[in-house]
Amino acid sequence: VFCDREKIEADVLAETQNWMVKLGFGIATPGHVMVIPKQHFACLADIPDKLFDEFEKRVHPVLQDYIGERFSIPFEIEYGIFGQTVQHAHLHYIPKKGEGYSIESVVDEILLKANTSFEKGNRQKLRDIRKNFERYNLFMENGNYLICPIPLDISEEESLRLDRVLNYRVFLKLMGGNVPLSLANRTHEEIERDNAWRNE
Repeated sequence: VFCDREKIEADVLAETQNWMVKLGFGIATPGHVMVIPKQHFACLADIPDKLFDEFEKRVHPVLQDYIGERFSIPFEIEYGIFGQTVQHAHLHYIPKKGEGYSIESVVDEILLKANTSFEKGNRQKLRDIRKNFERYNLFMENGNYLICPIPLDISEEESLRLDRVLNYRVFLKLMGGNVPLSLANRTHEEIERDNAWRNE
């Protein structure tokens, strides 16, 4: 989907040579956007250094400041192969304070409650985890990479559990957010709210 520019053109808010900032559907709260590489990569861990430098030096700081000033400081989440609904690398920027919820610490309120392992690191650690485990979820908070390795050999039950507890729609809903749990099954009220939020 993200490779077909015509389909998403109306939702592109800003761009650099290699990245774009895009509105999604079923957003968690006003200020929720996605950062997407223009070239197709399966996940952020697969992105070469030149593009990653552009992201870390130009895109990420500007977006952090912009969302922070207008909404609240965001946290970021990427479903690196595990839990992706669109098979193209993309990173969600979601304000930590939104409609019906407030997050002080991603580590304390999401990762530790999820009872899952995670490692602090950087882009190289992200690549190492991708190489060793193939699957991961990435959270970013205050510039810190918080990487959850997802082994291939876990049980189906554990895989389903992790897919639930690491899904931003689920944990924000449990915190009191007005987040649709599914894009496909949004209610009329959720669609109207989403349209209003997308215009803020």
